[in-house]
Amino acid sequence: MRNENLEKVTEEKQERVERKQINSDPSDFSDLYAMANREGFKIRTSHNTNKYVGNGILINKLRAHSSFVFFILLFVEALILNFALSSILEWKNPVKLIILGCLAIYPLITLFMYLLSPKRLVDEVSQFKDAMGVALIITFQMTIIILCVALFASVDFNNFKEVSSFILLPFILALNIPIYFILKYSLLSTGKYFTE
Repeated sequence: MRNENLEKVTEEKQERVERKQINSDPSDFSDLYAMANREGFKIRTSHNTNKYVGNGILINKLRAHSSFVFFILLFVEALILNFALSSILEWKNPVKLIILGCLAIYPLITLFMYLLSPKRLVDEVSQFKDAMGVALIITFQMTIIILCVALFASVDFNNFKEVSSFILLPFILALNIPIYFILKYSLLSTGKYFTE
C-alpha cells in the first residue's frame, strides 16, 4: 500500500513537470538560435530581438573592433578631405594631427576597455532600428549645434573657407555617427562575437 501511494505521488509529480514543460514559455527559441548559429545562419523570430540565449555577446570585443574599423574609415575620409580642401583651408600639419587625434579618442577608449576586460559578456544589445534612431537624433542635434556655433562665431556665409571650417567639415564628421552603428551591427551579424 505504501509503495502504491509512493508510485501514485511520483506519477502525479511527473505529470505536473510534463504539464509545466508544455505550458512553459512558447517563445523560447534558444535551441533554434544555437543550431542556426552553429550552421552560420542568423534567424529572426516573432520577438525580433538581439538577445542571445547562450552565454552572451562579447561587447568589449565588438566595440573595439567596430571602433577600429570606424577609425580607419574616418582616416580615409580625412585624407580625401585633406586632398580636396587643403588648398582652400590652408591648415597647418599640427591642426590636422590634432583633428586625427580627436577622432582616435573613442577607438583608444574601447581598446583600453577591451584590454581590461576582454571576456565581458552582455545578454543583448539594443535593436538596430533603435540604435539608428538614436544615432540620427544625435546627428540632428550635432547639426543644430554646428549651425549655432557658426552663427555665434559670426561666420561669413559668402566666404567658402569659413563655411568649410565651421560648417562643412563638422557636418561631414557628424554624418559619420550613424555609420558607426551600421558597422557595429554588421560585425555583430557575423556571429563572431557570440559565445557558446
